Amino acid sequence: LMTQLKAAHGSRVIMVTAPSTSPINFDDIPNPSKYSAFGQFGVTKMMNLLFAFSLAELFKGTGHAAIAFHPGLIKSDIMSEGPILIKGLFRMLSTTPEKTSETLASLVLDGESTALNGKFYNKMMKQLTPHSNALDESVQQKLWEKSEKLLQVPQQI
Repeated sequence: LMTQLKAAHGSRVIMVTAPSTSPINFDDIPNPSKYSAFGQFGVTKMMNLLFAFSLAELFKGTGHAAIAFHPGLIKSDIMSEGPILIKGLFRMLSTTPEKTSETLASLVLDGESTALNGKFYNKMMKQLTPHSNALDESVQQKLWEKSEKLLQVPQQI
């Protein structure tokens, strides 16, 4: 997609993610030996951040932007089968999909792309500071290379 993104004027890639401090075990991708839903959630959100900031580096000086966006909890039926206490807490802390989509739309449509490149925002358009792991260029590169390796299609004979 890079060719198409660079051909478009002021294109934006928005990674929907969450703040994360989770380390990545690169030897345990893509099938973690010890799986936990919360653990993998953190790891995948860290990967989203790493990709967003790595792409932002590639976009520097091009007029394009890679932006990380944390929507927070959104009112939905995702917890409909969860324990009543968790469902209630989730509902109480959640915002409406409409409010979150307003913020997302402003990231897509407003402002100059270059000013947004490499930034991390929440649903209130407050800029967040990511964990230092997400900004580590060597970790970003390692994830990029691992992803390329995992996505390679075997050559046909």
